[in-house]
Amino acid sequence: MPDDRRPAEESGMPEVDGASCLPLQALAAISHDIKSPLRAIIAQLSRFEEMEDGDAARRVQLMQSSARRIERLVQDILDMGKFEERGVDVVDENFNLREMLEETIECQKPLAEESGLEIGFDMQDDVPESVRGDQDRLGQVLDNLVTNGLRYTDRGSVRVSVQVREKSEDELILEFHVDDTGQGIDKEDQEDLFRDFSQLVRDNPEGRHGAGLGLAICRRVVEAMGGSIWVESDPGEGTSFRFTVSLAPADDVNGDQDLEELPNLSILLADDDPLTVSVTQELLESSGHSVKTAGDGAAALERLKSETFDVALLDVRMPEMDGAEVCRRIRSGEGQDATMPIFAFSADDTPWDEEEVTHSGMDGLLPKPLDMKRFEDEVRARLYPDSTRPQSSGEQRNVEGLIDADALRRQFGKKPEVFGELKDSFLSGAREKMQTMQRALDRQEWEKLAETAHSLKGSAAVMGAIKLRDEAKELQQVAEQEHNDEAGVLLERLESDLDATEDALEEIGSEQE
Repeated sequence: MPDDRRPAEESGMPEVDGASCLPLQALAAISHDIKSPLRAIIAQLSRFEEMEDGDAARRVQLMQSSARRIERLVQDILDMGKFEERGVDVVDENFNLREMLEETIECQKPLAEESGLEIGFDMQDDVPESVRGDQDRLGQVLDNLVTNGLRYTDRGSVRVSVQVREKSEDELILEFHVDDTGQGIDKEDQEDLFRDFSQLVRDNPEGRHGAGLGLAICRRVVEAMGGSIWVESDPGEGTSFRFTVSLAPADDVNGDQDLEELPNLSILLADDDPLTVSVTQELLESSGHSVKTAGDGAAALERLKSETFDVALLDVRMPEMDGAEVCRRIRSGEGQDATMPIFAFSADDTPWDEEEVTHSGMDGLLPKPLDMKRFEDEVRARLYPDSTRPQSSGEQRNVEGLIDADALRRQFGKKPEVFGELKDSFLSGAREKMQTMQRALDRQEWEKLAETAHSLKGSAAVMGAIKLRDEAKELQQVAEQEHNDEAGVLLERLESDLDATEDALEEIGSEQE
C-alpha cells in the first residue's frame, strides 16, 4: 500500500481554522510522536539491568534514535512558531556545499543503518563546491527530507543529488533531489503535502508517521531562499522530493588553496574573566590546539618564563600586570622566546591604535569573542609571512542590535550543549555583576564599579552581546571619571538591556537545539 501522506483533517484530526488552528492541530498531531520515542527510551533504560554487555551499544543506539526524534519534533514546533510570528530569517555567507552534504549524510547514517538502508549523495561536475547563501537553512531542508525518506522506505536507499538549474555571474540556482525507493504517494494526496500539519501516515506494522510539520517548514525555508519545492511520485515507484534555491558564487577569498596549513599550536591564554577563558579555551582546543591559561598578567609572565609556547593571547587589561607590560618584558628577554607571536585580546572596539600595539611589542589586536578564522590568519601571517592571507567577506548580523548572531553560530553552531552551558553561566554572572555595580555606585566605590564594568564588558563580548559590551565600556569610563549621575543612568540602561539580551540569547539557543 502506498504512503498515505494526507492533510490532517483527512486522517481523523479535528478540523479547525483561524487563530485556533495551530494549538489544536499541534496537540492532535504530535502527541503520538512525542509519546512513542519517550516510551522507547523508558523501555530501553529498563532493560539495562537485564542485558549482557554485548547488548549495550545496540540499546544506546536505539535510545539515541528515539531522542533524536523528540529533538527534531521540538525544533520543528519552535521553528513553526517563529516562522508564523516573523517569517524565515535567512543569512548570507560563504560555505562549502560538498562538505555540507557530506555532513548531512553522515548525521543520517545511524538511522539508515538501523533501517538497513543505503544512503549517499551525488554532485554533478558543474556544481561549484564553494557557494554563498544560508548553509544552515539549506541543511535544515535536506535533513528534513532525508529523514522523511528514511522513515518511509522499508528497503533500498535514499539518495541526495544536486544539479545546476541556472547560472549567471551573480546568481546560482541549484536543484536538489531527495530520492527514496519507498512505496510512493498517490497523485491525489501530493498537492496537500506541504500544508501545515499535513501528516505522513502509513499502513505498516510500526505505524511510522510524522506530526505534519517538517514539509511545511521545508516549503517556507525554500521560498525564503528564492526557490520552490515539489514532489514527484507514483505508487510502487518510490518518491522524489525536489526543490530549488537561489545561491550565489562564493566571494573571492584570494586563494585559500595557497595558505600554509597551521600545525597544532601550544597557546598561552591570559585573561582574568573565567567565562572568557572557558569559551576561548574550548574554541581553540576544538580546533586542535593545546591551551594553558593564566588568570592575570603576573601569572602569565611566570608561565612564559618557565614554559615555551607558540603563541600568546593576552587580555589588554588584567590585575597585577596588563598584557602590554607582559609583552614588553617578554620582548626584553625575560621569557623563553622573545620573538614569539603575542596578540592583544580585548573587548574594546579600538582600545589601542596600530601604533600603540606595535610600540608595546605585540603583533596585533584580536577582539573578543575570538574569531578562529581571523586568529589563524593572523598567526599564519606571523609564522609564514609569504603565505597568502585571505580577506574576510562575512558581515556581522545583529539580533535587534543586541547580539552578534553570526559570531555565535561560528563558535557554537555544532556545539549547542556548550553554548547552553556558557549562556547560563554568562547570564548568571552578569546578574551578579549588576548587583555588585549597584552596590559600588551606592557606596561611591568608583574603582570597584570600573573594575566590575570592565569584567562585564569582557564576558559580554565573548558571548556576542555587543550592546551590553558597549554600555559596560561606557560605564567603565564614566566610573573612572567618577560621574555619579551618568553612572546611575547607564546602570538602569544596562539592567533593561540585560533582560533583552537574555531573550535574544535564548532565541539563538533554541535555533541550535
